[in-house]
Amino acid sequence: MNMTMKKFSATITQGLARSSSALSQSSTTVSTPSFAPPGRLGTLQGLRGVHSFPASSGGDLEAVTPVRNLINSLAPGPPIPPGVQSHAPWFTPPPGPQSHPSTPFLSTDFGATTPGNAIAKRTSTVAFESPDIIASDPDTALVAARQARKAAHNAKRRRYKHYAENAALQKVLRNTGRLLQVHFATVCPFPDMEQKDRAVTDKFSEALRIHGYDNDWYTLTNEDEKLLLGEDSSVRSRVRKAAVANVPKAYGLHKTPRGPQVMENRDRVAFLLEDSRFHCKSPLDKLGRFQHDVIAEIIHDVWFSHPTALGCLYQSSFNPIPSSVLSLVLTVVRHVLLMYKDGKMHDNDFTAASWVQYDEYLTAVEQFDSGEMEKVWFRYRQNLFKDGLQFARAVPEEAEREATIQLAQADEMQRELAALQATLAHETESDDAPVAEEVLDLAL
Repeated sequence: MNMTMKKFSATITQGLARSSSALSQSSTTVSTPSFAPPGRLGTLQGLRGVHSFPASSGGDLEAVTPVRNLINSLAPGPPIPPGVQSHAPWFTPPPGPQSHPSTPFLSTDFGATTPGNAIAKRTSTVAFESPDIIASDPDTALVAARQARKAAHNAKRRRYKHYAENAALQKVLRNTGRLLQVHFATVCPFPDMEQKDRAVTDKFSEALRIHGYDNDWYTLTNEDEKLLLGEDSSVRSRVRKAAVANVPKAYGLHKTPRGPQVMENRDRVAFLLEDSRFHCKSPLDKLGRFQHDVIAEIIHDVWFSHPTALGCLYQSSFNPIPSSVLSLVLTVVRHVLLMYKDGKMHDNDFTAASWVQYDEYLTAVEQFDSGEMEKVWFRYRQNLFKDGLQFARAVPEEAEREATIQLAQADEMQRELAALQATLAHETESDDAPVAEEVLDLAL
């Protein structure tokens, strides 16, 4: 019995040894190919450039198609781009051979500067560091995580409602915020830190004067400044929200594409981004620069949505619609179109890094402010403003009229004082003069 058990145990030991040796030999001679499926990793690699997934050495796996670069190039689609015009999504494609679609605003060279208006453009080439600047990525899971982090950050921020215990200060800060929103929309939508700090200081002083306080009435704390410094981001966010709602319908894009609709979206966006023709009244003919209906729709939704909207309260700043407002809207519309670049909508953040494209649009828009086009373009922007007031059902401010009478200057007041004193002195002397005797006799 013992001998039998010993033989059985030896047999098992030898079998295990042979199995272990076979597994060890297999692990050293067999190489299992590892490759990334065209999912999240493929998308991330596509953002950095064109990459190919490694194929199997044994040739048992099919070669994987290289990931198309989503930033620096557009893959050529079918030769027939869909026509696009305002409120009419289907058109006959333009005749002639189709060139490779491209857009001049895909450059990521942040060292380049654009000459021109030093007030409305960025004066610094250093990217503004702010919590709202987070790298965009089309991956749904990463977008959700990024939005969750941003929501958590915003939940900790101080809001105007938190100043309810001090009503006077709350009014001043709210007014400062409105003044900053008007400034960032009409003067400098993409300010650097120096421009932001200067704007906060100026607008807070202006709000103090409006409410009748001296500059030393209150000193802004760090939390106050953080609140006010975020107004430029607030303006851009509101424009983005309006663009996301209006752009798909304006250009005939499918919000939830299926099957061939994905290709239709991709080709249509590629056509619209070609030399930024999307801003034209007729993108198909590339005519009517900066006059597409969606531009006016976004302007009205953001600044003229009701009678007390900023465009109605601060009419002098929006009449006519400034070039900075038009350029900001163009930059955001381009951003939303890029969200549909591969045919499906990806919720990418619109950050302050877009100041490069904004400056280029501003230079192009300001080209209309000179020569024979200047007066006509001024009237067009005035009409945009008037349409905004009508959209909001707001009353236009009365035009300044000539005063019925001008107030007297200081030197004039001195002359008037001397003349009036002399008149009164003469009357006093007349009252104190002696009465004639004959007059007294008559009185008796």
